[in-house]
Amino acid sequence: MSHPSRNSFLSLPLPEGIELIEILQQVQQSLRQACQDHAAALRYATLASRDLQGEADARTLVLRSAGEAAGRLRFFSDSRAPKVAQLRAHPRCTLVFLSPTEGLQYRFTGQAQIHQDTAELTQLWHQLPVSGRFNYLTRLSPGERLEQSDDSRAPASDPPAADRSDPPSHFAAIDVVIDSLDWLQLGRTHHHRARFDWRAEAGCEASWITA
Repeated sequence: MSHPSRNSFLSLPLPEGIELIEILQQVQQSLRQACQDHAAALRYATLASRDLQGEADARTLVLRSAGEAAGRLRFFSDSRAPKVAQLRAHPRCTLVFLSPTEGLQYRFTGQAQIHQDTAELTQLWHQLPVSGRFNYLTRLSPGERLEQSDDSRAPASDPPAADRSDPPSHFAAIDVVIDSLDWLQLGRTHHHRARFDWRAEAGCEASWITA
């Protein structure tokens, strides 16, 4: 099956006869590749949720892993961050991935699960590069006011224990269990859009929809 190039997707239609299952496979493959490619636009997602006052909130997260058929997407967080309390109170959330150069948007909805203090998290901590661990070793919680712009980098220990074998207690994983995907391919003359819904008993229902 042919794929439009990064610079010409706006002038090309979808490959003739493309099946919905092929789109789902492409989504899965692109997200898994993005987990390994720091330059990939699809490595970053906007997570939209509801705050504790019921207002809308959103922020950018780094995708860490994509499960089978994109059914579970994983991100890391400091558990002291407001988003963790929000997701514990209101687990329903939306994830939006956008690749501007390819004209692709993935919009997932699902249920967030927060994981802390597990053996699996210890393994994930070991897989993080030392430079990435500093984000979870700060003495201040995310969102606290600072006197200077770099004060948040002050480590929780001196010297910073980035090489510690066990993760700090506030290192957490956010798993979003997906129940729907709205897939959009932008085009210059027309767009293509499909929806996928996962039901506990019926499996996946897929259909083309109006863009």
